[in-house]
Amino acid sequence: GINDNYKADIVILATGVSRLLPPIKGLSDDLGISYCAICDAFFYRDKDVVVLGNGSYAVSEAKVLEKTAKSITILTNNREMISETSINVNKGKIKEINKVDGIFNIIFEDDTIMNTQGVFVAEGIAGATALAKKIGAKVNGNKIVVNEAMKTNIPNLYAIGDCVGGILQISKAVYDGTICALNIIKENKKE
Repeated sequence: GINDNYKADIVILATGVSRLLPPIKGLSDDLGISYCAICDAFFYRDKDVVVLGNGSYAVSEAKVLEKTAKSITILTNNREMISETSINVNKGKIKEINKVDGIFNIIFEDDTIMNTQGVFVAEGIAGATALAKKIGAKVNGNKIVVNEAMKTNIPNLYAIGDCVGGILQISKAVYDGTICALNIIKENKKE
């Protein structure tokens, strides 16, 4: 259970990352929104899309989408951009998002409406480093710092997958896990 204690000689953090859904009326996973441009960009080839966010994560997602989408707009929802970008930015306050016949309707506070075929949420990557920091592991921004063997700076504490950064894909997490496991086996092999 949540309050149980466990003892371990080796711990591997594979916490993933938190995905933040902005508190906008009507916005929910049920609408068919996306959290991963690399995963879903091909679904939006030659289509109009928006990216919700105002930082480097939003800009990086928009750059991935630039290669396939017809148009991209970053929606900051009444916040200033904290990263430079040449991509179109709309700073309007969003009142509501709904979807009718496959088209998203972004309704702003001034009652203007933007129609788009895809909504990508890129509201930062948060939460993955909280446990690592508490334990004393070194972090860099929102990533747990590891070496090539997936070791943190804390003895016998490893981290793998999205929480260490890089491409946020299952294939990369599996690779990290394999490297980590092989190194643990090698270092703990009894002679």
